[in-house]
Amino acid sequence: MLEKKGSSLRIKVILTLGITLAAAIILTIAVFRFFLPGIPGFPEGGGRILVWLNRLVLLFVCFFSLIVFVHYALVGYSILRPIERLARDIHKITSSCRLPVNRRTFLEIQSLSASINVMLDKMTQSTMSTNVFRSIFNGIEAFLFVSDPESYRILFINRSMKKSFRLDDRVLGEPCWKVFQKDQDGPCTFCPLGKLKQNRGEVIVWEEFNALTGRYYKNTSDLIEWSNGTFVHLQHSVDISDLKIAEKEILAAKELAEYSNAAKTSFLARMSHEMRTPLNAIIGMTAIARQHSLDPEKVAYCLPKISEASVHLLGVITDILDMSRIDAGKFQLVSAEFDLYRMIHRVTEMMSFRIDEKHHKFNFSIDEGIPRFIVADEHRLSQVLTNLLSNAIKFTPPEGYITLRVQPVASQGNTLGLHFDISDTGIGIAEEQRSRLFMLFEQGEGDFSRKHEGVGLGLSICKSIVELMGGEIWVESQPGHGSSFIFEIVVHLGSPEMPGRPGGGLLPGMDIATGFSPGPAPAGGAVREEDGAAENIFSGKTILLAEDVEINREIAIAMLEDTAAKVECAENGVEAVRMFQENPGKYQCILMDIHMPEMDGIEATRRIRALEESFCKGNPPVFSKKIPIIAMTANVFREDVEMCLAAGMNDHLGKPIDFDEVMKKLKAHMR
Repeated sequence: MLEKKGSSLRIKVILTLGITLAAAIILTIAVFRFFLPGIPGFPEGGGRILVWLNRLVLLFVCFFSLIVFVHYALVGYSILRPIERLARDIHKITSSCRLPVNRRTFLEIQSLSASINVMLDKMTQSTMSTNVFRSIFNGIEAFLFVSDPESYRILFINRSMKKSFRLDDRVLGEPCWKVFQKDQDGPCTFCPLGKLKQNRGEVIVWEEFNALTGRYYKNTSDLIEWSNGTFVHLQHSVDISDLKIAEKEILAAKELAEYSNAAKTSFLARMSHEMRTPLNAIIGMTAIARQHSLDPEKVAYCLPKISEASVHLLGVITDILDMSRIDAGKFQLVSAEFDLYRMIHRVTEMMSFRIDEKHHKFNFSIDEGIPRFIVADEHRLSQVLTNLLSNAIKFTPPEGYITLRVQPVASQGNTLGLHFDISDTGIGIAEEQRSRLFMLFEQGEGDFSRKHEGVGLGLSICKSIVELMGGEIWVESQPGHGSSFIFEIVVHLGSPEMPGRPGGGLLPGMDIATGFSPGPAPAGGAVREEDGAAENIFSGKTILLAEDVEINREIAIAMLEDTAAKVECAENGVEAVRMFQENPGKYQCILMDIHMPEMDGIEATRRIRALEESFCKGNPPVFSKKIPIIAMTANVFREDVEMCLAAGMNDHLGKPIDFDEVMKKLKAHMR
């Protein structure tokens, strides 16, 4: 375009000079040819003069034309050609970005070229600066945007921010508060631009939750000089959502650790109290009985107190051991078929003494649609019921009401859901205490935590057992209006109840109903074996007792004294194997401790079973039936029982020994 304009200028100059020269010649000829002869006084013989004048005019015109063309040549070379070259160079500016300065042209042309070059340099620098800014900003993973500090309009957004906020270049020119904020109709209240304008050079850092993305950002704002020399607002943002979540988790973990540490400290104090109290009763009552050994009434008064304190201490220790196994992830269930009705009856029988002691009104009902025989962990289910009923008795004032309801909730195939509800009219539990009630080492706070015993493990253990049974447990309560502890579990259906099946029919004192069935709890002591007395039931039989602790041997012998069984003792596994090997047909049962010197009970059992194999293969065989071996040990965990059975033992008795349990096991294996 510039080159065409230069060519047009040359043509115009040539045309102008030509027209001027032609007009001068025509005018001169007209003056000398037509105008001068007509002037008065012009001589008659002026023709010759006119000819010479014409010649002079022509000579002048030629000379003038020569001067014009020489001047045109000089002007064309000095002005028009540089202008044309300038036009061509400007046209090629995108490739060279620079104009050559011809030193042989006029100073004005040189100055024009230099000025254009300065302008080009600044344009090039501006373009390079903008590209550098864009390249740097787009290469940063953080979110960046540049806006006009006066109009808030966006001038630039880097790639990371576009991707995170799902934007494109169409938002350029829009106000930043409209693009980056949700439902915002004006500048943000937290916008730092006001402070930045007042304090140029200051950098402002703040944190923000963005409702548009639902993320937390740490923002840094500053006023910087942009590529065109103006100051713009640059905001640099880093997504700190993960850091915020981590901070919250760390803070929550810290609070939980502090709370757990405080709970453990409180638990240790309560546990010390709970263990020392029954120990004090045992030691104190034993001392009183010893001092009054000749007074039968005093001794008879002390013995039940010692027994009660011992049972309580055993319960505390059992809870601690159960909780340690739950915490270690080693707590497991042992499912087997059992009589649900009898189990509930046994639990209520155990609670009856404490219920009568506080004059509570106890009622329970079992829906008639619930089958009598189910498959589940009977021991753990009874543990949950015992714990919840014990709490209801503990926190219900005298003359209060306690209710146990059992209802079906769902059945599918061979499974059945059971709903247990233990309600009372006790002191109730506040809402803030209910949220912590099933936590480890936790008890409800307030007056009742200081008035009632407990180490704070029972409900946590109940929760773990119920969850292992595929259910859940919760509490509904209001202070002053009692509580309802409710849990649901999933069990398998047992074998159909057949006529004449052991345990068939209703148990004495048990009321099975479809709804609430008022009535006092069955009175009486703990459930005993139906045949009652154990006198002389093992007359003529010999039991081998392998036990290294003398007092434990004395206790076992004393328990078996009324059965008329003969008891022979071995103080370690080696001695037990030797005694059996010397006379294998002499013994009808072996009670085997596990931890013994020289040889433990597990190895002793394996060797006895190996001896039996050799005896059975003899000719003639010594005997055809293997001797029952019952573990009698303080190792009561599931894997301990499984280890005993895997070694060849027939059953397991846990210490401290319960008389009824011993009789039950011996009857099952010796008859």
